[in-house]
Amino acid sequence: MSQYYPKTKYFFVFWLLCIPMSFVAGTFFQQLFEPYLADYSDKAIGYLIDEDERYKSGFRWDFIFYSVIPVLMGYYYIYKKQIKDTFYNNIFNTYLIANSFWILVVRANFSDRMAYLSWIFIPVLMLYPPLKYKIWKRQNKKIAYILLGQELFTFMLSIR
Repeated sequence: MSQYYPKTKYFFVFWLLCIPMSFVAGTFFQQLFEPYLADYSDKAIGYLIDEDERYKSGFRWDFIFYSVIPVLMGYYYIYKKQIKDTFYNNIFNTYLIANSFWILVVRANFSDRMAYLSWIFIPVLMLYPPLKYKIWKRQNKKIAYILLGQELFTFMLSIR
């Protein structure tokens, strides 16, 4: 979809709208997507609908914050630094699409497993532009800070 319709602005606006829609609508989107997952397995439906006391579910602000960081970096690279790179825009748009779906079902049990479909792009989104283009002074140091910050945040999510 992002390859045939490369308008990043619209994907970005849709992603932004998904956050309040998910916060307000709650389980509506889980129930909306349930029939589509019924074809795959009962386990997939269990992820969306069933409750599990062993897993923290609900609207996960920590996961949302984790997803916002690459969006802000992508916005910075594309709009502030004016980097025109078709490959990067395609990956950024793909991230926005996949992450939008996850945000809509963020209340589901084990929703982080669905989030990984978009989170796999985070290192590329954050590091591709500074590795390919000269963006800052002392760029290598800032790349190291990006890597360190990414790893620390990931570590903090894993020890919850």
